[in-house]
Amino acid sequence: QPGTDARLQQVVTLTRGDLTVRAGEAQLVRSGDAAQIIASGDVRASNPQGNVRARQVNWGGGRVTAQNVTLEKDGNTLRGNRLESDDKFQNATLSGNVNGKMANGQTVAAGIVHLRGETLLAENGVSGRRGNVRLTAAKLEATRNGKNVVLTGGVTLRSDDGIVARAPQARYDRAAGKIYASGGVTISDPQRGEQRGRTLVADLNLKEAVLTDVQ
Repeated sequence: QPGTDARLQQVVTLTRGDLTVRAGEAQLVRSGDAAQIIASGDVRASNPQGNVRARQVNWGGGRVTAQNVTLEKDGNTLRGNRLESDDKFQNATLSGNVNGKMANGQTVAAGIVHLRGETLLAENGVSGRRGNVRLTAAKLEATRNGKNVVLTGGVTLRSDDGIVARAPQARYDRAAGKIYASGGVTISDPQRGEQRGRTLVADLNLKEAVLTDVQ
């Protein structure tokens, strides 16, 4: 009834439309035709668009907020302190010690990660790993399927062999299996020393590279 709430204790399962919520405690709050589910205690909430695991979840009115949360969406698994999203996870923001794995297998960590349509945007101290290369940058923008990744702002790429490339901007193309860096590139190799150039095209291990306008 409008204005009433129903509280269920222990392990509970609530289903509303295509949404299923399992939690230690859940509260269904109704007001008129609107309803909100407030759940806590090892919450697992899912619909066809994504899955959420969290300490606490509020779901209703087309919005989702969660605390201490893991979000699974389109092959990406991301963890953070807080999630704010629409209930289809088309426009979602994870904040606070965000980390996880993208659909292409690359790990990522950042202060904030935004999901906007088919785009994933990470900012505020980005770091990650793709195969044998560790990366840092101010910002990362990628397609959700991980096929294209663009890094900007103080980009550093470091291979496990000690090869380091630095540039203002770099791009990873999964189909080509290449890293493209531009804007003035410095590459340091323990065996060959340091070289500078305008652009860089390299394999994912930074072992085979073409540097243009070399100084």
